[in-house]
Amino acid sequence: MRWIVGIDLGEHAGGALQMAAWLRTHRRPELEQEFVGIYVLDEWTRGGARDHELAALTERARAALQAAFEPTGVASPFGALEIVLAPNAVEGLSHAAVRPDIDGLLVGRLAGRVERSLVRLGRVTRQLLRRLPAPVMVVPPDLPRTEVGKGPLLVATDLQPRSVNAARLARRLATELDRGLVVAHVDPAVQVVPSFVGEGTLVGLRTPRSTTAEVVQWIVTNDLGDAQPCLLDGVIVDALLGEASRVDAPLVVCGAEHISPAARLFGASVAGDLARLADRAVLVVPSV
Repeated sequence: MRWIVGIDLGEHAGGALQMAAWLRTHRRPELEQEFVGIYVLDEWTRGGARDHELAALTERARAALQAAFEPTGVASPFGALEIVLAPNAVEGLSHAAVRPDIDGLLVGRLAGRVERSLVRLGRVTRQLLRRLPAPVMVVPPDLPRTEVGKGPLLVATDLQPRSVNAARLARRLATELDRGLVVAHVDPAVQVVPSFVGEGTLVGLRTPRSTTAEVVQWIVTNDLGDAQPCLLDGVIVDALLGEASRVDAPLVVCGAEHISPAARLFGASVAGDLARLADRAVLVVPSV
């Protein structure tokens, strides 16, 4: 697989660099795993630089990128480092991620694994999850490669077609990393409805319960090999994060659809909440 790693010059890309190094180290030897580091030199950073000054500015940015590896303890996993000129980081990374030879994008998150913060994703990561130009992996900034999970990958499904792309990419990754795959479905007992006062309102759901047999059938229908079925209940995000911790998953994979900001306000995005709250890497895969 070929990944882009979005790099900033602060502390927030540390986890993404660590995860890239972990992925490269743990791939099966006969399989390729390539990483391209990209730093976006945006209009604000370029300021009023003229064309003849951009070359010097680009070289300074490249030197700063090399220096950014030092505090992470990561030897550069990149086959290439690119400085991209774009109006802003979101545009630059989105344009790079839609190249036909790119399989996904790794980015950092603002908040650490156990840090209590209202703003957890950061503007660039949040907008990339809205656009989903490619599968986007979100990594906590303080996740060292030595603490990436040692268990199987966990893929979340609602047993609907919109989860199929995520499941198939999870299977491909599990094969490349020589890991097992757990397919988890949550039969929700409660739903959190935003009340705009406090944390929200819990509403009981009276829906037919899913069965493990349905999860098994979904695995067979979508050709997921020997993936293990897992039926959970409770609040969806809590249940998935709890299972990821129990099996020590190195990565949680989920699908997501493009929805409007208004829809996000009135209906929680499971993918977005996983990326915000997880203490491990979360890969969000476009449903189409």
